[in-house]
Amino acid sequence: VHNLSADFEDGTIQARGSMTGLQNPTLNLDLSGDFELNDLRKFAELQELDVLEGRFKLEADVTGVLRTDGAFTRADLNGLKATGTATFGDAAVQMAGSPLLFDGLQGAFRLDGLDVSVESLKGALEQSDFALTGRFNNLLPYLLFDGEVLDIQAAMVSQTLDFDELLTPGS
Repeated sequence: VHNLSADFEDGTIQARGSMTGLQNPTLNLDLSGDFELNDLRKFAELQELDVLEGRFKLEADVTGVLRTDGAFTRADLNGLKATGTATFGDAAVQMAGSPLLFDGLQGAFRLDGLDVSVESLKGALEQSDFALTGRFNNLLPYLLFDGEVLDIQAAMVSQTLDFDELLTPGS
């Protein structure tokens, strides 16, 4: 794979590097992306979200052996090494059927193997604001496989928390 890219309405995602062999290929890939999150929502048909807006940027390296003789497992994930960064800005998210809108979202993240460090995540949920930093240990296995445990070590600060709004039924 010398250069593989896909274009969204407003942005691109690319993979550059090498894949050696077809049976259990060895990967050495550089991934990059810069696109609107709404394009991703439409492409992936994320019906769980009524709103997904903002700009997303990704730079990552993935190396290791990808086993091809069965379903992708935790052991396969352990055989890959992934590092990189992701950022988003001017973002908004609203779950389907929820009256609550996260907006003004800005985030910077670092991928380190199976874990993700939150260097900064700021935004607002209606009248409440928040800023979060921390680490999500075992995040990728937790997202991909049943029975995995997610360990979150984080700190959050807020100037205003409106619990009446946040705890309203249906929110």
